[in-house]
Amino acid sequence: MQLIRTLHARRLARCIADQRSFYNDTWTPAEISRWQLAKLNTQWPAICRHVAYFRQLQQTRQIPNSFDNWQMFQETVPILNRATLQDHGPHLLSQVHPIDQWRTTGGSTAQPLRIPVSKSEVAVARRDLWYGRTRLGIRPSDRLFLLWGHSHALGHGWKGSYHRYKRHLLDRLLGYHRWSAYEMHPPHLRRAATALLRHRPSYLVGYATSLTHLAQVNHDRRQHFHRLGLKCAIATAESFPRPESQQEVADILGCPVVMEYGAVETGPIAQQQPNGHYTVFWRHYMIEAHPSPHDPDACDILLTSLFPRCLPLIRYQVGDLIRMLPDTEPEPTIHTFATVLGRSHDVVTLTSGARIHAEAFSHAVKDTRAIRAYQVVQSGADEVVLCYTAAQPLPAADLAAIRQRLQRIHDELGHIHIHHVSQLSQTMAGKTQRLVRRAA
Repeated sequence: MQLIRTLHARRLARCIADQRSFYNDTWTPAEISRWQLAKLNTQWPAICRHVAYFRQLQQTRQIPNSFDNWQMFQETVPILNRATLQDHGPHLLSQVHPIDQWRTTGGSTAQPLRIPVSKSEVAVARRDLWYGRTRLGIRPSDRLFLLWGHSHALGHGWKGSYHRYKRHLLDRLLGYHRWSAYEMHPPHLRRAATALLRHRPSYLVGYATSLTHLAQVNHDRRQHFHRLGLKCAIATAESFPRPESQQEVADILGCPVVMEYGAVETGPIAQQQPNGHYTVFWRHYMIEAHPSPHDPDACDILLTSLFPRCLPLIRYQVGDLIRMLPDTEPEPTIHTFATVLGRSHDVVTLTSGARIHAEAFSHAVKDTRAIRAYQVVQSGADEVVLCYTAAQPLPAADLAAIRQRLQRIHDELGHIHIHHVSQLSQTMAGKTQRLVRRAA
């Protein structure tokens, strides 16, 4: 297995070196902005030719084939959001880029979305991911412990068995140990810590909430964790439950804890550094930061892809807020920021006392294409109902498939009530929460 890890590292060495060479140049903010604008101008004409949505947009709005500056781009090209991707999906696909796979995300907005991906896009994401990790001292050959949820493992039949076997084999060959992040009750997390200590990894990757609960439940093993000499713990997929959680996890595990920021739609977007600041992978993504109407100290981010994609993202509203660094000069594009104000996924408590990460429900419903949005409603301490919106109620076969996937996570979830509703509950601000708690 060491040979496989060595070969894996050699395979990645060239792309990591290329990234280092590119980013190690002394770029000024103005030079980065000009480089990105030139990159966009090489992509934009092809996008308008080969993507029906943008071709029509260019004609109706008389958008030019190139932009003299970022202001022209921002004034003429409208914002793209998740609803647009859902409503105009086929018209947003490139006619020339082959689709090699589909990815599905439940998303922090609880609106399932299917994203087409090409092999070249996977390669871009791999470059950014490993460039970011090598900056933290992590090598591709290092042993890894994953506190993660893998939706492929929820399938049934021979395909589900095949995906589980394949994932398990690849993990063993690469020196990875994967532990389910779906269950978060103490006995499960105690066993996770035992597996972690036995595996002796060089670093950890996990959902931010799951890492927080892992550390809290195993606080008494602090000295054992410190003796591992972990290089780093990488949190992703969500924000930490509380501002102090990140430092608490670092103290218990005995290593730096940083965030990898990205989305299923995009791949890696930015990497948090040990000093707490985030650096954007600006070679592949241009980021705009606009003051949020709901939080005067935060900014909405709009993302534009600067490389060929099956589904180009142009001024895409990711849905998260960020805070800028103090005394940051206004720039048309940003390359670093202070923090991400994303959502921290909640925990559902079952009748038995088992605690389930809310991401489990996302993974259970995301492959059911008829579902437009969903919400988990917990009444009191026991009743859990999965509500969803769709053009019409799901057939029995789809409901059974969702329950089967949930049952793989925990037996109690196999009997959950699933209701078709015309509208999901919203907050006073008009936002849809993934988890709603109601009094019994």
